[in-house]
Amino acid sequence: FDLIFHRNGPLVGQPRGYAFVTYVKQEDAIIAKNALHNLLVGQKNIIVTWAHSVNNEEVEKPKPEIVIPALAMSKEGKKTDRISQIQAIEAKLKLMEKKQEDELKINDTVATKPPVIVQYQYNKSQTTAISSFKHKHPLKKSDRYNKPYSKSKFRR
Repeated sequence: FDLIFHRNGPLVGQPRGYAFVTYVKQEDAIIAKNALHNLLVGQKNIIVTWAHSVNNEEVEKPKPEIVIPALAMSKEGKKTDRISQIQAIEAKLKLMEKKQEDELKINDTVATKPPVIVQYQYNKSQTTAISSFKHKHPLKKSDRYNKPYSKSKFRR
């Protein structure tokens, strides 16, 4: 008893609905065929027929050539071999390298400067040194009242 399953598509792994059964005696095969033919299984009737053997001549017959219009534009006769494909890719890479050398020139002034983060850290350390110098010398008590925002005392 052999079942045929779907090999690809959305129904992969499910039976196609065909089965082949082999019996030792021909009489048993005839009895089974007559008993199972047109039998209701689930919601469907089973159709049981004799399997047809395929002649080797039919398999070896030349099949008609199918022409698909969408594929007609593809080149059939000229298929390049691997060596010529590799050579073409190498030539294209060399051409691309040559173009990059011509077009891309590194700006020496930018390349010689330190990275931006290093410049930032250096500038940050410079500003903190200056600001710490100011805080080491606090104002005198008498200087407190000379601020531009202080109110003068009202005298009567």
